Amino acid sequence: MRPRFASCPIPEHFGGCSLEDSGEGGLRLRCDCLGAQLRGSSWRAEHWYPLGDVYRSVWTGQTIARGDKLALGMRLVWTLLLANAVGLLDPAPVELPPIPADATEFEHAVGAFYRLLAGLRVAAGHELATPLSVSLVQDYLRETNRGRANAPLQALRASGVLVGTRPTGSYFVYEPGELAHASRSASNERGTRPCGVHPSIQH
Repeated sequence: MRPRFASCPIPEHFGGCSLEDSGEGGLRLRCDCLGAQLRGSSWRAEHWYPLGDVYRSVWTGQTIARGDKLALGMRLVWTLLLANAVGLLDPAPVELPPIPADATEFEHAVGAFYRLLAGLRVAAGHELATPLSVSLVQDYLRETNRGRANAPLQALRASGVLVGTRPTGSYFVYEPGELAHASRSASNERGTRPCGVHPSIQH
């Protein structure tokens, strides 16, 4: 029997859990909570979860039900945020155009979240162009109202602080407004292909 090291941290899970090798060079959390909840303590089903999924669940207070899993892009986001939270990854500096003086506190919070997430992506070797969905803003800022989460994101786009494009799939990726365009122009003038990373960002 696998040892249970601690109580499961996932909200609404009641059982033991342990960390195990994912088989891909990382760790994952395995718990027996769902079996115990569904059929009683005499029958336990073990399920495992990537640590990024677990961190999102703990951060937002949302439980993980049977079969739930994050899309790979969102799993990367929450894995980067977890690495930052435990001191394994510091964000690279990301410069944004000035946020308007009359911006709301929520707009400043979304701008700060973008800088953090974009900086973590760059520090981990990814491009500056950063997925930033309304649902992700809701999760990170713990905002249950989708309209309230969407408004500051749209305001930052309208003021030119962020530029959003939809290169693939159904999600938007964002770059700093005028800074991103200046970076592309300078790269084109040099006859090189834009890499999506602003020159001021250091690896």
